[in-house]
Parts: sequence; C-alpha cells; structure tokens
Amino acid sequence: MSKFAEAHEWTAQGKNFSVQIRAWRMDRDEMPVHVWDVYALVFEGHPLFAKPSDVAALHFHGGPTYTAKVTYGPGREKPYDWEKTNSVLKVGCDYNHLHDWYFRESDPKDGIPGSIQEDADLLYQQLEGAEAEENRGG
Repeated sequence: MSKFAEAHEWTAQGKNFSVQIRAWRMDRDEMPVHVWDVYALVFEGHPLFAKPSDVAALHFHGGPTYTAKVTYGPGREKPYDWEKTNSVLKVGCDYNHLHDWYFRESDPKDGIPGSIQEDADLLYQQLEGAEAEENRGG
C-alpha cells in the first residue's frame, strides 16, 4: 500500500496568472515538518510569460528555487476539436531555508502564516501590475 502525504493548497486567480500557496508534511529524521511553497503560474496571455528571468526577479522568499515551463496537451492520438496545447511558466520558492524553523512548525490546518500570505499578496500585485502596465501600452 502506498503512503500518501496530505497537502494543502490555496490559489488566487488573476486574468492570465495565478499565485499558489502549497503546504505539505515531510517526515525528517522521524520528526514531522511542514514545507511551504509559493508559486507564480504565468499563462501565455500574460506579458511576462516569455520572460522567465523577469518573473524570477519578482518577490520570492529567498529568491526563486523552482522554475519550469510546463506544456499541457491532449493525451490521446485523436484529440477532440476543442482540445489544444497550453503552456504555463511556473516559478516558485520554498520556506525551508536555514532560519525558517517557524514555517516548518506551522501546521497548514491552522491557516497560512502571515508573512507567507503577505509574500503571496505582493507577488499577486506584481503580476497584476505587469499585466495592467501592458494593457496601458507601457
């Protein structure tokens, strides 16, 4: 029987992006800890989609530790007419650094720690601002 770990996830959706907070439990040396991550998911319609370095320069705790461009497409030989290929740029950071013990001890069942929520809110505002700037022609 596989051992599945419980994970918690919160997402704030923008027009062409989303910000995701994810927390999961990890057993380290027989001591359970919680690992927290914040991700920016930038979709093809966002002006920063083609600029991974600009996304990585946004507000990430300790800097970005994860960057990937993920492409999703139909999984069958003959896809339906409505199925198409989509890509997303996923950039994230973790709260599992040397001085991050507070976060490791923060159980997601108690909600999102305040400073992680603030970081995610700032990231959301930056992505929203970049989109608004593009729409203004800047």
